[in-house]
Amino acid sequence: MSELRYARQYVLAEIGTGGQARLLAASTTAGRGDARAAEIAQRYVVGAGMRRDDAGLPLDVASPDEVARVAGRPELAEAAAFLLGALAATTEIARVTGAPARAVALVPTLSG
Repeated sequence: MSELRYARQYVLAEIGTGGQARLLAASTTAGRGDARAAEIAQRYVVGAGMRRDDAGLPLDVASPDEVARVAGRPELAEAAAFLLGALAATTEIARVTGAPARAVALVPTLSG
């Protein structure tokens, strides 16, 4: 991948080249929990540089019951799943890089 793709991460002091190198070396597999939240989390961490790998650590995402509780109403379940998936990704990126979650919130972008 191009160095330009991760330019934002390189310039954030909390992540920098060391944190980005840890992201590029890390791998993850589909998360446990709500399938929609797991898909969003997976897309975010891959966009930040992690690899999809069946041997990687599974992402810990909200359960379907947690998504329903956060949503409060069935018509808000999709939005709640997206939010909780993004939160799971932020937590995982912070864990891998050692950066505070407030800095990591600026990092992930959805990949195609």
